[in-house]
Amino acid sequence: MTIEPFTYRARILLCLNNKVINFPDGTSRDRVEWFNQEELHRTMQDQKMGMDKVRLRDFLDDLTVLEFVDKREGKKQEKTQSKGEYKINEEGQKQLVLIKSLM
Repeated sequence: MTIEPFTYRARILLCLNNKVINFPDGTSRDRVEWFNQEELHRTMQDQKMGMDKVRLRDFLDDLTVLEFVDKREGKKQEKTQSKGEYKINEEGQKQLVLIKSLM
């Protein structure tokens, strides 16, 4: 069974909207606005919604171009080692509501 790109985008938006990061030691933190790719990847894997990191990066770039996700890079981000941090924006939340209404 092949998962459509639409489903992957919805999974990413859902995970970003939940605002919870899962850590390798089994703990988590809620009310998180910004995720780096590693945090998002790990959290999605823990929630059985994962994909490989290369595809995740491609979908994050796609969601950024579609203006459903905001990306910050450089000095603005909290974690200096990451290449960027992502958060769902208002348009992404509207898209998520639309996706949920179609399911």
